[in-house]
Amino acid sequence: MLQQLRFNEQFIKSVAHLFFQRILAADAGKNMARNDMILAVDIGGTKTALGLVGSDDRLSADAKIDTVADFGALVDKVYGAADALLRTNGLTWESIGRAGIACPGPLNIPKGLIVNVATTGWKNIPITRLFRERLGRETFLINDCKAAALGEYRFGAGKGCPSMAYMTVSTGIGGALVLDGRLHDGRFGNAGEFGHLTAEENGLPCGCGKRGCLELYASGTAIARVYGEKTGEKRTAKEIGLLARRGDGAASETLTGAAVYLGRAIATVFIVAEPELLVIGGGVSRMYDLMRETVEQTVAAQLPRCYEKMTIRTQALDGNQNLYGAAICAKEGVLH
Repeated sequence: MLQQLRFNEQFIKSVAHLFFQRILAADAGKNMARNDMILAVDIGGTKTALGLVGSDDRLSADAKIDTVADFGALVDKVYGAADALLRTNGLTWESIGRAGIACPGPLNIPKGLIVNVATTGWKNIPITRLFRERLGRETFLINDCKAAALGEYRFGAGKGCPSMAYMTVSTGIGGALVLDGRLHDGRFGNAGEFGHLTAEENGLPCGCGKRGCLELYASGTAIARVYGEKTGEKRTAKEIGLLARRGDGAASETLTGAAVYLGRAIATVFIVAEPELLVIGGGVSRMYDLMRETVEQTVAAQLPRCYEKMTIRTQALDGNQNLYGAAICAKEGVLH
């Protein structure tokens, strides 16, 4: 009788253990199937990109929509595009655990606000709350340039580098710092706005409220303006780069002038933060080979002798770094 009781006790324990193992395995599989993906959104001035990033950090699907000035309408458009993207890939909203939103600033990250985006007229928009309510998912906000920096740091030109500065040179100029593996976002998430370093004392007025900002002298917009002043021709920065490759003197002079301003600013970044690497992104980075020599000579002339030679590279993730950065922000739940 005693042996039978012991056998029954062991049998019951074994069955109970197997039963709970099955429950835990089923719950784990259910959670992985339902919420292991992140919806990453990158809001731009003219286009908004969105993508699905899995637990393997791979961008599995992406799409683009037109950015509209009515922010409520934009949120609805993002929801519709995300819904279509999920259905096209045989997924449902249960696959999405969190959302990460990259947006131009200035932003107030702690309050989840767009403070002001001059190109669209957005002011004091509660972006985090609007997306959270529409998507039904926990939502995290990051400055678009810092998102690009995170993407390049983890998966692109900065991979494996302890500290990195990122400078995007496009319509305007932005930036970010990743120091000892952590994004340095500052009090409100706006640290690293290199475009508003002073390039010319009492220079041209900037929309930020001060004068002589770097982006007025070295951005794609500035390159187009300066070339127009030299020639009377209206050209885009991309066209000016192509003209410089063909030997156009005015185009080459314009790029050289912008390169000097960039070099001075980059030297300042190296002195303040001393990163091992500075990555240049944005549309102007595609013509950096035409500016490299002047930039590096200027940086060398501006740095004190005690500084080791710093490395400057161009972006490696041409086009998707903001989505990767937004996904990292959402995955880790914080900006750092």
